[in-house]
Amino acid sequence: MSLLGHYNNFFFACHLLDIAMGVKTLRTILSSVTHNGKQLMMTVGLLAVVVYLYTVVAFNFFRKFYNKGEDGDEPDMKCDDMMTTKCFICGIGSDYFDTTPHGFETHTFDEHNLANYMFFLMYLINKDETEHTGQESYVWKMYQERCWDFFPAGDCFRKQYEDQLS
Repeated sequence: MSLLGHYNNFFFACHLLDIAMGVKTLRTILSSVTHNGKQLMMTVGLLAVVVYLYTVVAFNFFRKFYNKGEDGDEPDMKCDDMMTTKCFICGIGSDYFDTTPHGFETHTFDEHNLANYMFFLMYLINKDETEHTGQESYVWKMYQERCWDFFPAGDCFRKQYEDQLS
């Protein structure tokens, strides 16, 4: 075995099994894995079959997302555009923000950062309901009702104060 190690370093790792056989606890663990080796391999085989079937089904149902332009026409990739042409929070397009100071990038990264909204919702989920402030209670109630009206849809501070910014 040591001679094969000069051919490929992988074979040196097999010497670690000698250490495992020398320690009683490790020998017990190794024997429990090898004793049920057939069942373990059958489980791995079943997992491979299930993953393969899922891939085949997913590919057949969602083929247009896997193959761009296969039939000569471009598939409708709405998710690709969602974060680059429109603000996810307020829904205002990048064409409006590109005409204002600081542009669309500043708006989506600083003013309406999606991560900040998600962090706030997680904060409310983990906070005791009796400790909510007035605004937090309002948003929490809306969140529980799955009403998303607390998002500033179609509005932002820059739009409200655009006459003062000019």
